[in-house]
Amino acid sequence: LIAKDSNNINYKGELANVFWRMKQPKEAAKIYSEIALPMIEAGRSAEVENMLGFIGRYFPEEAKEILMQMTRD
Repeated sequence: LIAKDSNNINYKGELANVFWRMKQPKEAAKIYSEIALPMIEAGRSAEVENMLGFIGRYFPEEAKEILMQMTRD
């Protein structure tokens, strides 16, 4: 599905969930960090807030950028 619609944040979010369930948390966090800004733009900041600590565990700089974007909106 992602190959057909690479900008679909729902598909990417589900892929991240699969990585998390497969005990590959860094891969999951990477995808969550990639979809965070589009999710904020789509009005889904509350969901991003829930992912932020997890993203920050593996990608602290990206988490800071995401948080800055959230506080701007």
